[in-house]
Amino acid sequence: MLKKNENGDIWYIKKAGSAYVKATMPIGKAEGIIGTGKVKESDKFDGFPIAVNDEYFFPGELAEEKSSDNEDKTYDEPKDNGWKKHDKR
Repeated sequence: MLKKNENGDIWYIKKAGSAYVKATMPIGKAEGIIGTGKVKESDKFDGFPIAVNDEYFFPGELAEEKSSDNEDKTYDEPKDNGWKKHDKR
């Protein structure tokens, strides 16, 4: 969950060459970056624990990963339903 500032934007720290800059962006843009990037927890910048592609750092909390409903399911082979393959003679 991202932590918005008083204007409804979100602070971020971004790599800019060999330095880092701190600025704000709309929360929707931040969610888009997070949604399409590789997200991990970081302790590089105090108060900015969400790292995306090691380029963007956001304040907030990482959501716990939810396993997909299909991830742990196993499927049986299809049952023989009595259909026979046609012989082309």
